Amino acid sequence: MSEFETVLRQRVVTVYRELVVARRAGQDYEMDLHRARLEDLFELAERNGVDAVSWVDLEVEIPRQERP
Repeated sequence: MSEFETVLRQRVVTVYRELVVARRAGQDYEMDLHRARLEDLFELAERNGVDAVSWVDLEVEIPRQERP
């Protein structure tokens, strides 16, 4: 795993955990922010040929997102 992928994975996992915490606390605005950050990270990963979507369970936390 490259350094880029390692750092990206850490960031995805961190933002995902923050999303879970916000969801459990009922913080809708924070949830939207974390979802947007995840989407940005997924786009960055895709542009660099990395499958970051498989690192987290999006169907549990972000069911509205379209997945390939």
